Formats: sequence, structure tokens, C-alpha cells
Amino acid sequence: MFDYRRSALFTKLAALLPDRLYFALRHKMTTGRWPCFSNPTSFNEHILSRILSRKDGRLRSLICDKIAVRDYVDELIGPSHLSRIQAIWDGTGPIPFEDLPDRFVAKPSHASGEVLIVWDKSEIDKDELQATCRDWLTIDYTRAAREYIYKNVPRKIMFEELLIDPQTGKIPYDYKIYVFNGVPRVINLHINRFDDYGVVYFDRDWNHLPGRVVDHNDASSMPPPKNLKLMLELSSKLSKGLDFIRVDLYDLGDRVVFGELTNFPEGGNQHQTEKFDAYLGHFLNTSVDAETDIPFVP
Repeated sequence: MFDYRRSALFTKLAALLPDRLYFALRHKMTTGRWPCFSNPTSFNEHILSRILSRKDGRLRSLICDKIAVRDYVDELIGPSHLSRIQAIWDGTGPIPFEDLPDRFVAKPSHASGEVLIVWDKSEIDKDELQATCRDWLTIDYTRAAREYIYKNVPRKIMFEELLIDPQTGKIPYDYKIYVFNGVPRVINLHINRFDDYGVVYFDRDWNHLPGRVVDHNDASSMPPPKNLKLMLELSSKLSKGLDFIRVDLYDLGDRVVFGELTNFPEGGNQHQTEKFDAYLGHFLNTSVDAETDIPFVP
């Protein structure tokens, strides 16, 4: 599978291309299919078309800011579902290292995909950490991913609590819930993100959906999370005002914690089968009653 993020040649050539041609070429190289922008039907095509059309720009720009979105989440579902912020750094002076707990997570508020897990701060190099964070502050995600919503997001580094699964002592599973017109339809489960990484899809009743090009078979028979019903309810509330949003949540047993809201999953280049791409697209092609379940046929 072609990874455009790691191709230096593609990055240099892509800088010369207009957005429409860039997205089309990237999609072809990633999925093997040319997208249709004028009449999108698949999920990926809808996402790409939305990036180009800049629909719902003001709200989507707010929720892609990992710091600003916290007030928005607080209003919709309350503060109990938010992680604890240890510090926020804008590059002025040194990182407030002494204010950080022994364990924490560092990530930029203005980009996607960058994260640093610190299990024991006594074992890390302070200068190296600061250099990494300064590099993150130089990221212009509007140019890097061509996603307009990041244009005016302030560049800051956030340090937040490290969430731990009480059953395993590891990073908790990541439940990415696809919500269409206020209705959760699909759950994209990410397990062992920093170890034996696996991704698998389920429907809202926790039936396995073989939608990945390469499925993680060990995860397909996993039992549903303890707080599945609550997570579905929270994801519905967090989708207010949007016909589609992906809501990322963590189930820690005694609490459900908000991760982030994702406007454009994988930039419209999700690694999924053509049939599953079409299946997800159906929820954006037509108005589907909230009580109606549409089975996926592989």
C-alpha cells in the first residue's frame, strides 16, 4: 500500500499541483481508484469533496483545534469526559518540565498524527523532548495535508494525562465512532496502537464488519466494551450540527474519556475495501432513518 506521507518524491512533486489534481493523484496512488468529485458516492469521495468545498468551515476549524475543542466538548457532554491537561506550551521559553507528572502525553494542537508517550519522565532527554516539540510547532498542516480547517489554529503543544487501561496497564483501545446525521453507525476499533497494532470495524450492535483491506482477525471476535451504550450516546451528542463526524473515545471502565473529533478521516484515503467505502458513502448519499439498520454485504 502506497504511503504518500513517507514518499519524499511525491511530496516534492505534489507541491506543484493544484488541490484537485493533488487529491485525485494521492487517492489513486493510495487506494488504486480515481475519485469522482462532481458526484461523490463513496465515503472517501465525500470526504475529499468536502475538503475541496470547505463546507461547515467555521465549526470544523474549531473542533480540529485540540485545545479549543475542549470547551466545545464540555458544553455538549460535560467536563467529566475530558482528560486532564498538565501544561500548554507555545514555544516561549523552555517547556515547563517540572510541572509535568511522571507520565504524560505530548502532542501538537494544530496537526494530526504526531504524539509522544512518556511513561517515565526521569528517563527522557529534556533537550530532545524540547527539540521534538519545537519541530511540531513548525508544522503547517494546511500545507502538509491541504486541509483548510487548520489554517488559523494556533500552534501550541499540549501535555495531558496518560490514559491507562486498568485491566491491562497499557494504552487503552481507541474507539473511533462514525456518526452520520446524529446516528452512530460504525465503530472503528484501534488496538495496541504502539505494540501489536490492529484495526477492525464493528457496527453499533458490535457485529464485526469486514471492511478493511487487511483485517485484524484476532480483534474481530472481541467482546463489546463495557460502556458501549454510553459511548454511542456521547458520540451522538458530539455530532451536533454536522452530517458527519468521527468521534474518538476511550473506555476506561469507570469513565469514558474524549479523544478527539475527526472531520476528514485519513484525509479521504481510508484503507478499506471498495464495497465498504461504498457502504459508508451510502449514509451520506441518502437520508437514512435513525432506526434503520443497513447491513453490510462484503
